[in-house]
Amino acid sequence: MRKGLDSLFNQGIQIIDEVLWENPKNLSALFIRAELRFEMIEFIRSTSMLNDLVPMQVLGDPVKGPVRMADKVDYSLVLNDYNQILAIHPDLAAIWMNRGLIKVFARDFEGAIRDFRKAIELIPDYTAAWFNLGITLIKTDQKQEGCLSLSQAGELGLQRAYQSISLHCTSE
Repeated sequence: MRKGLDSLFNQGIQIIDEVLWENPKNLSALFIRAELRFEMIEFIRSTSMLNDLVPMQVLGDPVKGPVRMADKVDYSLVLNDYNQILAIHPDLAAIWMNRGLIKVFARDFEGAIRDFRKAIELIPDYTAAWFNLGITLIKTDQKQEGCLSLSQAGELGLQRAYQSISLHCTSE
């Protein structure tokens, strides 16, 4: 099954690359390629995680311990596509938001925080950006500011923000 998906993925990327060869500033093609690359990475990562449930030899370092393949995912091509879009059109809040999410997956939390803040700067009532900013701030031990961001998302209408506040922001 994976071999067939790899072939379809590669065909899709090849078609998009041909479109971009003709017009390197085609925002739709750049976005679709970024999303296709991300989905394929996540598919590979998820199958790798399933393999981690079965005893197998893993990569590792005698000092730091084993490293799962799922933890060694490279999102640089996806980020490169988003960077190209932002170089052409830096006022697209959704692209800043999406790039921030990819940075979370890549464990670049500070970069993600900057991107979520930029999305909010462009669209101050961007609820998803407020929510993801809050969660990421909490993840980086900036709990007070993270809880305020979650509260802002809730005030803007995102009900699940209140669930996250209950989980992360209430005193114990």
